[in-house]
Amino acid sequence: MVKWLPHTNRSRWLLLAAVVVVVSAMLLFLLPQKRLPSLDSLGLELAKPVLLPAWTEGGGLPKQARSDQEGYRLVLENQQFRLWLHPKTSQIAVEELATGLRWRSNPREADLAGETVKGLLLTNLKSTFTFEYSKDGKTQREIANTMNKNLEVDYHVEEGMVQATYRFTKLGLSIAIQYALNEHGLVVRIPSDGIVESGDRKLLTLNLLPYFGAAPVTSKEGYLFVPDGPGGLIYFNKERTVTEGKRYSQPIYGFETANRITSESQRELISYPVFGLKDGEQAYAAIIDKGEMTANIKAMPSGEVSTFHSANVEFIYRQEYGQRMSRLSAPVSMIQKERIERDRVVEYRLLSGKSAGYVGMAQAYRTYLLETQQLREPLAPAKNMPLELTLLGGNARKTAFGTSFIPVTTFSQASDIAKRFIEAGAADLRVTYSGWQAKGDYQADTAFTVASELGGSSGLSKLSEAFKEMGVTAFRLEADLVSMINSRTGALARAEGIRSIDGTVYYSNMGEFVLNPVKGVRQADAWWTAMSRLGVDGIYFDQMGRRVFRDYNNDQPLEREDTAYLYAGIFNHLKSEGVNVSARRTNAYALSGVDHIVNMPMSSSHDFIMDETVPFLPMAVHGYVTYSGPPGNMRDLFEEELLKAIEYGAIPSFLLTYEAPRLLKNTPTWGVYSSEFAVWEKRVQEEMAMFAQLAPVLNQEMIDHRRISKDVYVTTYADGTEVEVDYASGTFKVRGGSVH
Repeated sequence: MVKWLPHTNRSRWLLLAAVVVVVSAMLLFLLPQKRLPSLDSLGLELAKPVLLPAWTEGGGLPKQARSDQEGYRLVLENQQFRLWLHPKTSQIAVEELATGLRWRSNPREADLAGETVKGLLLTNLKSTFTFEYSKDGKTQREIANTMNKNLEVDYHVEEGMVQATYRFTKLGLSIAIQYALNEHGLVVRIPSDGIVESGDRKLLTLNLLPYFGAAPVTSKEGYLFVPDGPGGLIYFNKERTVTEGKRYSQPIYGFETANRITSESQRELISYPVFGLKDGEQAYAAIIDKGEMTANIKAMPSGEVSTFHSANVEFIYRQEYGQRMSRLSAPVSMIQKERIERDRVVEYRLLSGKSAGYVGMAQAYRTYLLETQQLREPLAPAKNMPLELTLLGGNARKTAFGTSFIPVTTFSQASDIAKRFIEAGAADLRVTYSGWQAKGDYQADTAFTVASELGGSSGLSKLSEAFKEMGVTAFRLEADLVSMINSRTGALARAEGIRSIDGTVYYSNMGEFVLNPVKGVRQADAWWTAMSRLGVDGIYFDQMGRRVFRDYNNDQPLEREDTAYLYAGIFNHLKSEGVNVSARRTNAYALSGVDHIVNMPMSSSHDFIMDETVPFLPMAVHGYVTYSGPPGNMRDLFEEELLKAIEYGAIPSFLLTYEAPRLLKNTPTWGVYSSEFAVWEKRVQEEMAMFAQLAPVLNQEMIDHRRISKDVYVTTYADGTEVEVDYASGTFKVRGGSVH
């Protein structure tokens, strides 16, 4: 029988309980807290960007400059190239001295004779840039270009550079564009200090050299290259219907997280800032050196906005966002007030002859990555092909009383799995253990807590020792310090979550918030300290390295460049301390800090505009960092994706559990349908034997890739080894080279 306390006694008990809660909270607050490492101690102190200088006065073009028959004047020259500029139109042309080929900023007047577009679209074809602007406080976008009637252009040549300053008098806008030559071709700069807004018009976006090297509709031997997945080609000689979609426009490194008006598309995200164009015996690879964090890559086949095939970069200077005026109202479109003050620099690496194609473009990009130290030392020669094995520990399930952890691979079982593979011949086994946190994906703080159901910290330490005794090459723990589950109080989200562009704490559609990257990298280093004490020798980042975003927190606002700097910085810091670092779908800026890229895309977007997928990114990085595609047990088209991994130089990888993955039903784990070790053990061993033939080329650069028939592709490595993949027969051959 239930007995109720008298009202007075209940009140006393409630008062006592309240006192206990308050005292407990005070004690927790007063207890010494573990201090996180400072940014300075990690070598990651944030600093304001150093901006390029811009000349405020024009000195004019050299009076004795040589002119050609079209009225272009020679303004710059080095041992490989000449830069010509037309004073009246400000159009440019880059001449390659060895071949006499010219790359033009705009189509020739003769090529425009058959153009059908009129008005603004026609003048865009003649302009060196176009831009969008709006009146202060308004959202209506207007477009202008360098054929504007109310335009004054001044030129200044100095220190191997020519600057064209465009003054749009009626708009109260002034924009400076700088050109220079280097050993590879053309460098174009838009210095932030060269943009002046003296009226009520505000710059929103700028399309730089939208028709550089544009190919007319009559060009049949060529294509546009876009950084879609590993690389995508859009062929000139293909007819497209309106329903197929005829243009490509995607933000580099994904849409802005903190901008609530945008959402991710279903395309493969851009992970490297390169685009290109091939037209017959000439081509270029355009590499965005500065300003890529707020930029879109665009590609327009003939028939979309003109009769020309073209590709270019669009720089964003102000974001558009949605702001709610009340909880019940729909978001209202707004324009960011302050301009993003960052320099924008694009380098056009000009190619001709045998180099004029996606292979030459990839090699040019690899050279750039080495010059900028985004790629470092080549890999050491390998005796054995590595096997990347991810073991999923488990996840949590919500219950009436909180959460319950569901284990599917305990630490003891993980040891058994590794032992079986090593006994089967895996001489270079690399293990990543995920799903180890006590509350699984429902972890609402940044505490380092190992699930007791898996064996706890002591079990993890024993696993580390066992792996060392077996000869496991690398043992990593997963660290995800980007997306966080919100607690009931929301305290961490309010204190450490990034702010949206409208000033509120950002939450995803799944109710997650994003941890401030300053806190994230400091916490990552603290986590590594805890991991290393348990004998772990590596760390795997699921989202750091592939996500960039702004934080609009007024106390410490961060640009996308800051987020990228912090994430790449913690990778480099850890790697310098001997930590084995892997990351999922790593963006280009973080390449220097990773040993292995997980789940590198092996195909471009499955839409109609992409005509062919090519291994551009694999060609650029192979021999300097290892990478794997989707885990073998999670392939959609099993045999085809296996052959693609072989063609693209990936290493084998699998994601396994000891128990059946159905035990994880009703947990946040999704997409893992078949992972049971007993089911996949034999198949993993078979793929180990298949990939073993590729071990001798693991440390070599890819020097060629070609299609020799509809279903047969050949990849060539530096020592002459050829890997031929036949998708029709489902087979591959390895031949030639110094070993085979």
